[in-house]
Amino acid sequence: MRRLAEPASDHSSDGDSETVASRVDRLIDAHGVDKLLPLEKERRGARQDQLVFLGVADIAQYYWCAAKALFKSRQMELAFFRSYLLDRLLYSLYLGRLDRLPVSSYDLLEVGSDISMADIEYLLSLSIVAKELPDTQINYLDDPKERGRLLQLTRAERYPTIRWNFEWENYVVVGVPDGITGDFAYEFKTTKSRFLSFFQKPVAFTQADLYGYLFRRSAKRVQIFIVDEEVTETWEEGTSESRAVETLASFRAMDMGDIPPSPKAWKCNSCEFRVGGYYNGRMEF
Repeated sequence: MRRLAEPASDHSSDGDSETVASRVDRLIDAHGVDKLLPLEKERRGARQDQLVFLGVADIAQYYWCAAKALFKSRQMELAFFRSYLLDRLLYSLYLGRLDRLPVSSYDLLEVGSDISMADIEYLLSLSIVAKELPDTQINYLDDPKERGRLLQLTRAERYPTIRWNFEWENYVVVGVPDGITGDFAYEFKTTKSRFLSFFQKPVAFTQADLYGYLFRRSAKRVQIFIVDEEVTETWEEGTSESRAVETLASFRAMDMGDIPPSPKAWKCNSCEFRVGGYYNGRMEF
């Protein structure tokens, strides 16, 4: 992953090790992200109970379990809103559009509204690729999330990336691809077995299509590492904008009240949103 260099700040000194990012974090904490979200929804003319901020990865989970995609999106809205704020403030500083951090909540919410895709491409070009970590015996970790995180660091290909947000209908979609080149969006996933890889593939392809659509890349490169075989399957093909838009539309219809398709029952066994037995299409959202 690439990291942007810290911009110079007239508020820092040789003895002040606090980064610009930590100052921005502290500013958001001082205002209270839970207080800023209602203000932002009011500013946008959205209802307070309306889902506005969500992530690409959660949307793509529609093809693993649509209900989980919606539940997770609602659970994570505050976190994605915080990412939205942080990026707008930081990038405005990097771009020299902001002399000092705003004082009022309303001014804070206005910052970054002038950032364009050309600006995002410029910031992407300034990044530095992180060094690969040494490979370790991580294939056998019991925690799938931790195993996936470490495999991402050691097995995924290295490309620049950046996090940004995109307006689609009444949503703000936040995403950070596993990589972005001038030609393609890159998505890397891990799964324990080849059987499970057949169910991960539609999710991975959709996620890459969403990134390609949002970041305006004409192609996607998808890799799935199968832990049991220590094999990486690779696909490279054109971005399906129709698939991306269809997924967003299906997610929105579900968010508006449509009953989501039921998943394979075995997927519910380890689901954090499992209630009683498994999802049966009659859950209330």
